[in-house]
Amino acid sequence: MGEIRDVAVAIAISCVLAAVVYGFDSFVFQWDSGVAVENYTATLYPNGTLVEEYTYRITADGRYSMLYRTWDSPLVRGRTNEPHVEPVNITVPEGCVAYVKDTYGLVWASNSTFRSIIERKAEVNEVGCYNPSRFPAGTYVVRYIFRLHPSMRYDGERYLLNLYLAGRHHLIYRSVHVRVLSNGSLESLYVYPPDMVVRKGADGYTLEGSLGGDMPMRLTLLYSNSTMDAYTSSADGDLASGARWDAWVSGLPYWVAVCSYSVPKYGTIFFPAFLVVLYLIYGREKRYDVPDELPTPPSREKPWLVHYIFHRRSEGFQIDGFYATLLDMHERGIIEIADVGEDTMKIRVVEPWKADDDYERNIVMVLQKWANDGLFDLGEVRLKIKRAKEANDTALAMEIMKDIDLMLRPPSHLLRRASETYIKGTEWMVQIGFVLFMSLMVVLMLTACVENSLGIYAIAGLLAGMVFLFQLGLLFLGGESVFGRWKGNHYREKLQWDAFRRYLKRCAENDDLSVNVFYQGFLPYAVALGLGREVVERMRRAGLNPPPVRDMYAVTTVWYSASYR
Repeated sequence: MGEIRDVAVAIAISCVLAAVVYGFDSFVFQWDSGVAVENYTATLYPNGTLVEEYTYRITADGRYSMLYRTWDSPLVRGRTNEPHVEPVNITVPEGCVAYVKDTYGLVWASNSTFRSIIERKAEVNEVGCYNPSRFPAGTYVVRYIFRLHPSMRYDGERYLLNLYLAGRHHLIYRSVHVRVLSNGSLESLYVYPPDMVVRKGADGYTLEGSLGGDMPMRLTLLYSNSTMDAYTSSADGDLASGARWDAWVSGLPYWVAVCSYSVPKYGTIFFPAFLVVLYLIYGREKRYDVPDELPTPPSREKPWLVHYIFHRRSEGFQIDGFYATLLDMHERGIIEIADVGEDTMKIRVVEPWKADDDYERNIVMVLQKWANDGLFDLGEVRLKIKRAKEANDTALAMEIMKDIDLMLRPPSHLLRRASETYIKGTEWMVQIGFVLFMSLMVVLMLTACVENSLGIYAIAGLLAGMVFLFQLGLLFLGGESVFGRWKGNHYREKLQWDAFRRYLKRCAENDDLSVNVFYQGFLPYAVALGLGREVVERMRRAGLNPPPVRDMYAVTTVWYSASYR
């Protein structure tokens, strides 16, 4: 049931994170500051007339006084000798003032009373409406008619027009519907952003989609003949193939950014389902019939290995494993725990040649190295560290502290070998996920540098990727074996150690005197399984003289204060 509980917790946490990412996605890409373009429609006629209608939805009551659109091209009322946009008509809501501030900074207002205010607030190349009383929350429609006098290029066969219907600074367009009418001369149309839906009809093209805030919208139009009042320049090369290439090149960063963001986004959203499938296919273990309690240890493994593999796998190696190893070495005659007092522990090395793994040999080496007259005194060792620091002998202090580290935890190669021997884990999935995350982040940053308007995808992708990495960490919740798999029959051994732990716990809780004779030999395993203090207390109540396990735990902070970690 413990493994099922860990899986359920991991899935629950993953679902919460998926909901957070889904909500964050909606917030980032749909958020507005109280005003948005609910619907944008535009019609471009062959003669260059452009009719636009903006439907604004304002939710911030009384905050805004101006609704407008700006042009990157010069906005000029009347004629000029360069490419420009000419405003023809503005229809605004009742009670509002229509205005134009042209490329020269000259302002025209339908009510001259507010001309100076508009002149101060508006930017050049801006057209819109001004409400002296500010806009209440609601929906407002503003309609513009422009006549385009664009710059066009001509290669002897076709005319090329690049038209920005939206620049790099604008509100969110929740719905976009653009019609480009043709008198038979419009051959091709390319649009940015490239995910807009383009349909070709008998009378021209229709574009539909939406537009994120500050995302430019550009139309590239190829005409076989032009009736626009345009400023035409000659072009070298084939404009048709050039337009196709430019559309591909400009659209590539957009698609790369969208895909690079979508991978961590949907990876996070569908991760709960992935955990379910992973557990059913890869993590679910073979069933074994194991008694609820076992009166003896299922094997005579090293206590540190029992602690690390079979008990505290999800938490790493803890102080229980260290104390269990000391007690085991004490019982085997390798060392003698001479005394445990307040703020100290005294240990004597007796038969060092009996140490039979690298961890035990490290413990023996450190005890002998810092012993005084054959006795290691933890209190004296900590005093040596303090004096070395006071004398600015950092090298000596660091040497002692690193040696203490060698005692508190088995060497990494032993832990790694133990994991590889017993468990087929999921580290490789996390490693792949991390490499994928870093690769996508690099790609997103590069695309944001190429096109500033794609920076929002980099930010959203970074946050979604960080959540995805956290979700990958859930694969280790409860230990690698939850979503990984025990090798061979080691899962049965794990269940047996669990049963043995339940046996010890029940005996300690119920004062079962019939098992006292076993406690002394089981004590290192009881400590390794996190029951040392309970079992020792039971032994004392039974009149036995157990090792000072409770006192050992009392000096835990002393060990850690003398270590480098």
